[in-house]
Amino acid sequence: MGLEAANIGGRYGGIPAGNAMAFSDRIERLKARRDIGALIRILKYGGLRFRLERDLRRSEAARALAELKAVEGVEPLLRALRGERAFVRAAAARALGEIGDSRVLPPLRAMTEDRGSGVATQVALALARLGEPRGFELLVSLLRSVGDPERIGAAVALGELGDPDAADHLMRVVGTSDEILGEGGQRGREAGR
Repeated sequence: MGLEAANIGGRYGGIPAGNAMAFSDRIERLKARRDIGALIRILKYGGLRFRLERDLRRSEAARALAELKAVEGVEPLLRALRGERAFVRAAAARALGEIGDSRVLPPLRAMTEDRGSGVATQVALALARLGEPRGFELLVSLLRSVGDPERIGAAVALGELGDPDAADHLMRVVGTSDEILGEGGQRGREAGR
């Protein structure tokens, strides 16, 4: 285990509270070195007593594992799906979809009713990326959702998929009188290009 892993991984200590920029830099260095073991330790433990900062670090580690397509991170990411905070569950779901391992389909299917902020969108996006038709259908249904954050997230996620079938759905929200939702639809269209 490298020195950086010892400094930020779980039980081995942590970065002083409030030093988020230094932590993000360290995550980037671990990612550049492909130190998947250290990233998994961060995902599991977070390294802090303060839950919010710990969970922010866990969500960053999930994003880094996704960018690395680290199949070794699948099991810890599946455990993170059961986390207390919605943003950690959302980051884990997104990461699982980006890693692309079909073993995660059953646990993701079980999460489709999670209404934590952003979770349903990321679960649907992950399912769609893994070739599950239900994922696309869920994103389309979230466009008609009551909550603006879910609607905007669904619009952006549909664009990220780059699926030609999403264009019709996105065109409907781009022209909407709801300025925020229209902006989300526009961002989604741009992401899909």
